[in-house]
Amino acid sequence: MYDASSDADTLQREIERLRDAVAHLERLNAAGRAVTAELDHQRVAQTLIDAATELTGAEIGALFYSVSDWRIESYMLYAVAGVPREQLAKLPLPRNTAILAPAFLGQAAIRLADVTQDPRYGKNYPHRGVPDGHPPVRSYLAVPVVSRSGTAIGALFLGHTATGVFTERAERTAIDLAAYAAVALDNAQLYDDAQRLIAELEKTNAELDQFAYAASHDLRAPLRGISNLATWIDEDLPETTEAATKEHLRILRLRAARMDRLINGLLELARVGRARHKTERVDVTELLHETIQLVSPRDAARILVIGEMPMLVTQRAALQQVFQHLITNALQHACRDDVVVRISAYDRGDEWELIVEDNGVGIAPEHHARVWQLFQTLQSHDTADTTGIGLAIVKKQVESNGGRAWIDPNAAAGTTIRFTWPKRTK
Repeated sequence: MYDASSDADTLQREIERLRDAVAHLERLNAAGRAVTAELDHQRVAQTLIDAATELTGAEIGALFYSVSDWRIESYMLYAVAGVPREQLAKLPLPRNTAILAPAFLGQAAIRLADVTQDPRYGKNYPHRGVPDGHPPVRSYLAVPVVSRSGTAIGALFLGHTATGVFTERAERTAIDLAAYAAVALDNAQLYDDAQRLIAELEKTNAELDQFAYAASHDLRAPLRGISNLATWIDEDLPETTEAATKEHLRILRLRAARMDRLINGLLELARVGRARHKTERVDVTELLHETIQLVSPRDAARILVIGEMPMLVTQRAALQQVFQHLITNALQHACRDDVVVRISAYDRGDEWELIVEDNGVGIAPEHHARVWQLFQTLQSHDTADTTGIGLAIVKKQVESNGGRAWIDPNAAAGTTIRFTWPKRTK
């Protein structure tokens, strides 16, 4: 006779089993999200061991893991659940015994119904099992924690005073959680390394700034003395002094002044990309008029702003520095008093392309790459008031703000320098 109630009971049990499996997976996924969201080693470990103890039905759990340090190779930390941390703190750190080694060495997971009955148990001096003060353990589950590189970085240990507690599902759960832990601990290590490197970089930058200012002061003081001395000597020379002597004194003053500008330029270059200013809305038309006033072009020269200029969200000082050097460069190297400098802009989607062109002598194509390098000029330092740093500053400043700068190889005459600048600096 067909028993419908038996089938109904079987179906109900299967439904309950599936519900339990789904609820377990949801708790496992929630635990995984919680673990991988952390960037602190200890919080990662504690979140993991709490979840593992709950989801596997363990009474006691411990996660041991290694942390690398730039001063020493590594050291071991741990997190516990189900027992006061102070209790385990009194015990010696675990060793690679026959029972513990497979997990610590990243070899395999071990699940034992009764660890005390395993032939490997109690073979190591001096404890012959668990050390005095350790909670009793019969059911035993150990899982390695292996990093992305395949290196064992820790181990997860779970225990219970009763035998046969840990099921195959508990083992799979522990393995899944150990994988979450490996990713989270790797990320925490990367975060720690990044924070350390950032702190070291900030310290180094501060030391470089301090050195640069000190060097600037120490170099400028004798330069001012040399320049002043040359001026005083020139003023005291009799009218019968040879013209060559006066010319030598003039060149001495010029070179002292050039060295002072060179020091200023090097300091300016050193600060690019390190001194970050708050971003703000910048009207480029207004910025250009202000920059042109700072440059103070000679009467015969003309600087024209062609077409509409953009409104940017950026570091005002950085963009002004770029325009100031490009305009100054055009005025200095055009080799004509009546130079005309044209400034225009084109919208390129997420960025603007800005152009500074002049009607001067131009730059030969074979020198287009060279002029961006430090101290590179196409004229003698004695005939041109230049240091060879301006375009190096432009290139570094543009690139540090996410753009690029280049000389237009298709310019019909003069020099055309183009650079891109994001509409919103990050």
